Amino acid sequence: MATVGGLFWYEIVLLVLGAVFFLVLLGALRSALGAGKSYVGLLPFFLVSIAMMGYPSITSIQYKDGMVEIENDTNQIANDPGNPQNTARRQALEAKLDKLAPRATGGDAQAITRARDLLNPQSLGAKPGNGEIRKGASNHEPPSHKPSSSNLKPGRNK
Repeated sequence: MATVGGLFWYEIVLLVLGAVFFLVLLGALRSALGAGKSYVGLLPFFLVSIAMMGYPSITSIQYKDGMVEIENDTNQIANDPGNPQNTARRQALEAKLDKLAPRATGGDAQAITRARDLLNPQSLGAKPGNGEIRKGASNHEPPSHKPSSSNLKPGRNK
């Protein structure tokens, strides 16, 4: 899903509709006060409009705080890989990555990629020189001599 400023499209819709609903309620409140009618029935709707506007804001703040935590945890794990506390830190980092990765854009996506590469070094790709051993390339292992299916005859293999 594409995001704009860390918000999904439905969160942006909630934000805009909440603001429109709030303005409509202000107009209704003004007309109720002008006509001398009770405005108590409008108060719950004000709470709904504020919640509609607040949800995307709270989500955005949680996202930004989560990205800061991901970057801090990544740096701590990278700077001190032998620390015994890193096991718990790695598990917490994986949970944060799973939660925030769908929202990542731009520099945040790079931070998430860096954290995933730190957690799973084998995911860096199969490039020679990454510590990978290629078959038949100076690993000093004899090739396997498994019989091919063309050498097998029925009744001879026991």
